[in-house]
Amino acid sequence: MEKKRVTTGLLAFPFVLIILLVGNIYVVDIVYAIVAMISLHEYFTAIKITAKPIIWIRIYCMFINCLYAFSAIFVFV
Repeated sequence: MEKKRVTTGLLAFPFVLIILLVGNIYVVDIVYAIVAMISLHEYFTAIKITAKPIIWIRIYCMFINCLYAFSAIFVFV
């Protein structure tokens, strides 16, 4: 499991870095929201072994991230 997380991080980091450096503000906002959702999911999955995370907090945080990304797109259009 540890190798899978490290490999995913090493493969995804250059892709996200290129998007953040080259992309426009709308693409960056969407990528930021997606990365935040994936990060929250990975964090809660990792601590699930020792603790019992509250699922609705994860859903709420992901909703706020999506709301931020999509509001940035529709406000400035």
